[in-house]
Amino acid sequence: MIFCFYGNGQTNPKLLIIIGTTKSRADSIIEEGFKLKKKRNRGIYFGIYFTTRRKIALGYAKSRAKREFDSPAVIMCSVNLSDYNQHEWQGNEVLVFRYDHIDNSIIKRITVVSDSI
Repeated sequence: MIFCFYGNGQTNPKLLIIIGTTKSRADSIIEEGFKLKKKRNRGIYFGIYFTTRRKIALGYAKSRAKREFDSPAVIMCSVNLSDYNQHEWQGNEVLVFRYDHIDNSIIKRITVVSDSI
């Protein structure tokens, strides 16, 4: 976790997080931000899932890309946890945000993964 310190001594927690998706979905995220497409009845499935580990995001991206006949993409983001405080950890590596929308301003880098990786 990265903490940004201000002159008044307060900290602002920022975290680098990653999401695995497809190239076409990444293009949509660039334009519209992260949007929750479906809500399910059980609260455990509601949210936008990120991870702190590139390997987990890459595995999800490859799996989804194969199902959708697309290229895998990995999006790295920097999120201020105080701006998005409705979140919970699922284990040590997966973070679920309980929002319908997260702004695209948190995006730092998008990588479209080649099929050979």
